[in-house]
Amino acid sequence: MKSGGYNSLIFPLSPPLDYVDEVMSYDPEQLDPYEAGFKTTWADGLLQLNGAAYYYDY
Repeated sequence: MKSGGYNSLIFPLSPPLDYVDEVMSYDPEQLDPYEAGFKTTWADGLLQLNGAAYYYDY
């Protein structure tokens, strides 16, 4: 997850500038994470195999 943020005017003490919410705000972020994996043991516990795959859809 990414941290949030904000926009501010460059010179806040200057004469009031038109504050437009569409310009000064952030759009929401959408993240769909997917994960698949496995763990297996063979030969009476002498051999172990693990694997995983990850996919992040922004």
